[in-house]
Amino acid sequence: MADLLEKLELLVEFYFPQLQDDLERMFKTNLLCNEMLTSRVGQIVSYDEVKDKSIGFADENGALKRRIISERASLIRSWGAEIREAASHWTYG
Repeated sequence: MADLLEKLELLVEFYFPQLQDDLERMFKTNLLCNEMLTSRVGQIVSYDEVKDKSIGFADENGALKRRIISERASLIRSWGAEIREAASHWTYG
């Protein structure tokens, strides 16, 4: 899961920085899940507690996905504009 989250972070950081706040909220809820599971190795964690922590992550993950889908065109346009702007400063030779 860490590799997947790292790849997602790189995509947002380099291509879609306007999604950074959404990604940070998702990371925070993922951290709560990880802390719950890693701090209780060998212990039984109640279903309700696991569900409560997991729902937070699922909600944030879903919100990020919905935003990407609903704002797809504007995200791509803004990324394209940034690339064109950066390319206009490149020199050849």
